[in-house]
Amino acid sequence: MKKLLQTCLALLAISTTTFAYKIGDVITVGGKKGVVFEVSSDGQHGKVVSLYESEEGDWYSANKWCSEMYGRAWRLPTTDEWLVIYKRLYSINSTLACYGYTQIGENSEISGGEYWAFESDAENLVAWTVTDSKINRAYIYLAYPRARAIAVF
Repeated sequence: MKKLLQTCLALLAISTTTFAYKIGDVITVGGKKGVVFEVSSDGQHGKVVSLYESEEGDWYSANKWCSEMYGRAWRLPTTDEWLVIYKRLYSINSTLACYGYTQIGENSEISGGEYWAFESDAENLVAWTVTDSKINRAYIYLAYPRARAIAVF
């Protein structure tokens, strides 16, 4: 009986142990995988950036790509989220390279490493892009920035 109780307590301890995520981990959110780029102090919550990126296209195409490729749980990163991604770019790109995915900024000969951000001023036909941690304003129909999607977990 004592051995059974010890076994049950050991199993209970294992089942209540929580896994802490860290920057660079690959996890699934909403059925799609991404690389963790931001994590809470307890390691249970944070944000992931997509493994894939879009081809060049305008801001509307970038938003459409996010929703069609990833679903409702995913969207374009804000400029602030892009700044966090660029701050942790080495860890993120190391993971992407390890799994054989395109690294952020890798296709820079075409798009200049420029990515669409979530924010826009559609009334004035401008949106924001981010290149190597620099925030830029761009014509909303500009056809060369790429897109990455993010999700919260």
